[in-house]
Amino acid sequence: MKTIIHKSLLLPIFLVLPLLSQAQELKAAVPDTLKNPLNESAFNKNIMQDINFMVLGENNAKQGFAYEYDEKKTELSLSGALISSKYFLATVDGSFSVDEGAFIFDNKDGGSKKGSLSLNLFAPAWFGNGKFYPAIKDNVDSGKANRARYLNYLTQKELTQKVADTLRILNNILVDLELPKSELNESWYGIFGGKLQHQNLMQTLGWFSKYVQEPLEPADKKDLLKFLEKYYKNPDPNAKYADYDTLIAAVKNGKQTTLVIRGRSEETLEIKVPDGLDLAKLFKDYDRILVRAENIEDEVNDKQIKLFKDIWTIEYNTYFGLSPYYEREILDIYNNNSSIQTFADRFSDTKGDLYGIKASFNHVATTKSGAFLMLRALADFGRASNFKDFSKKDFIYNTNPESIDTGTMVEEKKKTGYFTKDGAPYSYGFLQKYSTELYISSKVIGVYAKIGYSKNEALVKKETLPFETGFMINVKSEKKSVVSILLFVSRDDLKVHPDLDTNFGFKVGLPINIRKSEKEESKS
Repeated sequence: MKTIIHKSLLLPIFLVLPLLSQAQELKAAVPDTLKNPLNESAFNKNIMQDINFMVLGENNAKQGFAYEYDEKKTELSLSGALISSKYFLATVDGSFSVDEGAFIFDNKDGGSKKGSLSLNLFAPAWFGNGKFYPAIKDNVDSGKANRARYLNYLTQKELTQKVADTLRILNNILVDLELPKSELNESWYGIFGGKLQHQNLMQTLGWFSKYVQEPLEPADKKDLLKFLEKYYKNPDPNAKYADYDTLIAAVKNGKQTTLVIRGRSEETLEIKVPDGLDLAKLFKDYDRILVRAENIEDEVNDKQIKLFKDIWTIEYNTYFGLSPYYEREILDIYNNNSSIQTFADRFSDTKGDLYGIKASFNHVATTKSGAFLMLRALADFGRASNFKDFSKKDFIYNTNPESIDTGTMVEEKKKTGYFTKDGAPYSYGFLQKYSTELYISSKVIGVYAKIGYSKNEALVKKETLPFETGFMINVKSEKKSVVSILLFVSRDDLKVHPDLDTNFGFKVGLPINIRKSEKEESKS
């Protein structure tokens, strides 16, 4: 993925660290300029981590709980992450709303109910992603950033080399002791039979494989000796080993136990296990370093991101969203047919199946202080109903008066139902919606506005201009958002007089923090 980094990041950075012995040792290997704080892979991963997770707003990378109440409905929703990588993010949203009762769990008879489920896919754009870092000179922050740039270079070089050296050394020990290691080419049988060629280790390691394939130098024998001494304890406490070859010979010539291992392809492998060799620790360390080698890019990226996580000043993210969705709405429709004698039979429990797809374009600019500006463009296409054409009413049925000894008794039945003035039935039509959203917020308080155009072929009034605006209140702890509150006023159609079409309400969102914890970050 192509990334855009502010031009100030491309200025040459001349590092003069004559007092550091480590810098002197690496002087020949250090490039003349360290262009960017993060390498391209780390930058892409960091952009995905920092996509703005707002709880409130449709078709957004939100994760958490949200509760909404206005004069027309009450809604509770939950959003969570399914997959999060440096290339895309997948989340799922589920919501449930009613138009009767102040709380979502009210079980009042006669109100409409709607449940929805959507799968949301988000991916960063090939443009409009970047971070501002302090310039090279003239302030304290720039010096900190330049030190971090240099440490980033050392991280990639030294961490990569350390993992590669450890893997080569342990691999060499397993070869010399004729113990099972990870094969460079391994054939195996598939579930349905047939011999398959497994991806070899060098292919799995990718660009890192060139480090692993470097031949061991004579000087590496000292490291081999040091490593093998960690795993082998000679029964003779006075035994001394001048070099690695002497120790290998002692291990192989000592007392051994022969084991035959049978694989799933009925092939057998005979290994000789020397007494005094801690195989459990040797194999565990080998498998662990192999996993680190396979994930070396992520490990380097995480360390680089951590070094720069508090140095950036402004970040901007641009990403696309795509959300297929399904909705089920339920309402009791009243039939005014006088031929229906039984009161209960005049109500039909109607269920509607709605579905479609939403797309969004999002651009977010965030400052280190927590202020942000977000601009969004959204489109929605799908199957909608004419539910908005229905009106809700309490219907009352009285039985014929009946005389009893104490007087006259009348039985009254009451039920809430929906009806249309012209008697039109519940039906479907094609929906298309377009809208623009703008959010501007400081760390604590902000404003937002949404305006759009909607055309629903199922409705009598097919075209509307919905609008919503309000205030945002962001309550934060030291490290993350705690709760977001929106106080809003909304209009279903700006073409209608405000006295007939104005709703007030509030939304409360509780974010879920999916970033790594400090404890997890310290391990990387």
